[in-house]
Amino acid sequence: ILAERSKNGISRVLQVGLIYRAAEALNDNSSSQQQPSQVIIMNILAVLDQVLTAAEKISNSSKLGESLEKLKNEGKSMEIKRESKYVLSLLEEYDDEEDYEEDQKQSDSSSDLLYEYLY
Repeated sequence: ILAERSKNGISRVLQVGLIYRAAEALNDNSSSQQQPSQVIIMNILAVLDQVLTAAEKISNSSKLGESLEKLKNEGKSMEIKRESKYVLSLLEEYDDEEDYEEDQKQSDSSSDLLYEYLY
C-alpha cells in the first residue's frame, strides 16, 4: 500500500509540474512578439488534454486556466482557440468534480458528527 501511495504521489507531483510548465510555455508563446509555431502550441494542448484525461485530481490549476482562457480568446488560429476551449472545459470539469467530492466529504463528516451527538 505504501508503495502504491508513493507511486501516486510522485505521479501527481509530475502532473502538477507538467501543468505548471505548460502554463508557462503557453503564456510565453501568447505574449511573445515572435510568432510561435502553431505546431508547438497544438502539441502542448494535446499533451495537456492527455494529462487531464488521465489525472484523477489536478490542484493548483488556476494559472493553467488563465493561460488557456487567454489562448481561447487570443489564439492565432481557430484550431488553437478550439483546442484551448476544449482543454479548458476539461479542467473546469475536473475542478467541479473536486469541489463536489469535497462538499460530499464535509457533508458526510457533518452527518457523522450530528449522528454521534444525537445518539
